[in-house]
Amino acid sequence: MRYVKGHLILRLQSRISNELLERIRTDFADICTKGTIEQTEAQPAEANEPTLKAMPRLKFRFRRTNQGRLRQLIDVVNGG
Repeated sequence: MRYVKGHLILRLQSRISNELLERIRTDFADICTKGTIEQTEAQPAEANEPTLKAMPRLKFRFRRTNQGRLRQLIDVVNGG
């Protein structure tokens, strides 16, 4: 997990399904300051971490007062 140009980047072990992504977008829209949650690849600003380049990511503008909801999002991604 890191911030890149105002976006929170969550690195994943594997891509999530489109169905799960849509569920996350709906259920966790409240933790985005604007826009939506996207599934993406490594960002150019992450070039200093080449060993992590292949990992898929979730990218969004995180409302930093929602730490508990972020943990819930991580639990959903992890299947828990």
